[in-house]
Amino acid sequence: MARNRDEGMFRDSLAWGQMSDLDEAFIKGRTEQLRQPIIQFVTKYCQGQVGKLHDPISGTYNTVWRLDFQHGGSVCFRVPKPGSVTFPDEKTRIEAATLRYIAEKTSIPDSPTGLGAFIIMDYVKHHQTLNSVLLKELEDQLDEMMKQESYVLKNYPPSKNMVHAYREMASILLQLSRLEMPKLGSLAVNGDSYEVATRPLPQDINDLPRNANYPKHLLPPEDKTYSSSHEWYSLFADRHITQLIFQHNDAVESEADCRDKLVARYLFRHLIRNRKYPQAAAPASTDGSEPEVFKFWCDDLRPNSVLVDEDMKIVGVIDWEWSYFAPSSFASDPPWWLMITKPDFDIIDFDSWCERYPIQLDVFLKVLEEEERKSAETAESSSVKPQMADMSIRDTDGKPLSVRMRENWDSGAFWVNFAARKPYSFEPMFWKQIDERFFGPNPRGGYEDRLSLLPERARREMEWLVARKMKEDREHRLVDWTEHNARSYVRAVFSSFR
Repeated sequence: MARNRDEGMFRDSLAWGQMSDLDEAFIKGRTEQLRQPIIQFVTKYCQGQVGKLHDPISGTYNTVWRLDFQHGGSVCFRVPKPGSVTFPDEKTRIEAATLRYIAEKTSIPDSPTGLGAFIIMDYVKHHQTLNSVLLKELEDQLDEMMKQESYVLKNYPPSKNMVHAYREMASILLQLSRLEMPKLGSLAVNGDSYEVATRPLPQDINDLPRNANYPKHLLPPEDKTYSSSHEWYSLFADRHITQLIFQHNDAVESEADCRDKLVARYLFRHLIRNRKYPQAAAPASTDGSEPEVFKFWCDDLRPNSVLVDEDMKIVGVIDWEWSYFAPSSFASDPPWWLMITKPDFDIIDFDSWCERYPIQLDVFLKVLEEEERKSAETAESSSVKPQMADMSIRDTDGKPLSVRMRENWDSGAFWVNFAARKPYSFEPMFWKQIDERFFGPNPRGGYEDRLSLLPERARREMEWLVARKMKEDREHRLVDWTEHNARSYVRAVFSSFR
């Protein structure tokens, strides 16, 4: 059976089911137990007589209880789900610090009324998101294309609503691109200031233990920060291989599929370890005498997190979880959400996404350029926050964000960065957008013509790993890894892939 290289790995169904059961039990069993504590906690910080506590609403990572007041107004009490969030206390601290930091350092609104707390949040009934605006415009374009007798990809003039939505998002990204820190990691509040004091907590660090039964012992320690982007890229590359060897169930479909995944992840690791991947912005100095600067990054920032009023003006940006200071190249990537769907989702196939995206990118970059010009013209304005007055629209390399985004797309940095962050959709991006760009022609498009790039020992060990993965998939069970056994297994595998 032919392999489908449009698909990556599937989640471990046993690990995922275990976590889903935990979430379901939490939602069903805690509402009555938490009713009075929620009411007492909320009324401690919000004035008013409580009217009604609604049944909880469950999102991807959080459960939300809506609390109405008798004389009008509502708030939401937001709690991480125990099955979906691996490190709930850590996640909460980081998001709370990020909310305060964004409010102080930018003019991005956190909520329509300014309450903006992390656990207690404003309930907004009548606002829509920019996601719904963009989705309608893109659907209209696709409908027009499908009406043609022969499908021809063309650049339809962008609608007024699409340009407006892009402009609002461009303003947000432009402000965020100016935020930087001297270390790579997550924010912590230190008195009246902020510092990077803990490990980065992106989506995949949270998701891998619950999706792949990935041993938590192998994740970076909580107090770990980084002084080099290369360290972080290297950790991503190692983790792609580690995830494949530790996910016991649903990781591979066949021996050939297993080889595709192993070779792709080995070659990506080779690309990173040999520093052959593109960077949008070079370090502050080539001799290392000046420290590298890291940029603010949120894994899940998208139009769906942006609330707008009836005039489509931004009234609040929510969901700052999975934010940290990351390699500057991340912040220089053009946004994946220009097509609403990610390239690794199934709304449209991967090839169609790649074909259509550059058209949307041209529209967005034109809007971003206009916003950059306006920002430069108003930099001296009294309406600019004092802490923003000395923030340039240009990075340390002298290039504005629009230029860096174009370079990241043209160089393939966008795909290297996206593939680094996405262990479950890694293979389509590697074989279709990274492989030939960095390793030359590959007529069969998979592992067969790449085996010669692996050391002889790695080729031998690969067959042992293939046999092991196929046996694991037949067993269909969860393994309880001790720290000693997990680290020993990792060392044995990586010794073959030097």
